[in-house]
Amino acid sequence: MCLQVGVLQGMIQSPVAVAFLDNHDVIIADDYRVQRFDRSGRSQAMVGWYTLKPSGLAVTKDGLLAVADKASRTICFFHTDGRHVSPARRWPERLFGMPAGLAVAKSSGNTVVVDAERRTISVHGPSTRPPSPGVPLFIIRSDQLGNPTHVAVDNNGTIFVSDALHLCVKVIHSLTVSSIGTVGGWGRVRYS
Repeated sequence: MCLQVGVLQGMIQSPVAVAFLDNHDVIIADDYRVQRFDRSGRSQAMVGWYTLKPSGLAVTKDGLLAVADKASRTICFFHTDGRHVSPARRWPERLFGMPAGLAVAKSSGNTVVVDAERRTISVHGPSTRPPSPGVPLFIIRSDQLGNPTHVAVDNNGTIFVSDALHLCVKVIHSLTVSSIGTVGGWGRVRYS
């Protein structure tokens, strides 16, 4: 798929994140919006025309688009056709300092958010609405995180976080600071 550069629907400009739906449609977040493209590259839906500042993108276990939004400092949820979720399912604004990365664990449905400003990783339950606004299931605050930017979660729930300060990828096998390991530049695994 090759897309044209531009600001009109069906074009992309400065892509910052990408995700895939089960039907192989591609979701692309660029500077101020999120678009859904089919396999041939045709735009199927667009959200956030200059109302979002996406920094991360994922698909929830129930098929919603989750967008880490730097403008509102929260995670925004949308249906795959671009409609907003109901207000009862929205996360509060200014929940994060600067959401930088976002992933959803397929096995549990948990949403993992990297907050670059606060240098934290928070894990939220599978609901689009936190059980108590702003209260994650677990949060990791650690100097070991350096400058966390992007995140991915494998099928076992292992969390991988890119660390721009330490030039490595941090590996979190369980939700404790003592379980943070590092994959370094030589491909060796060591644990801090």
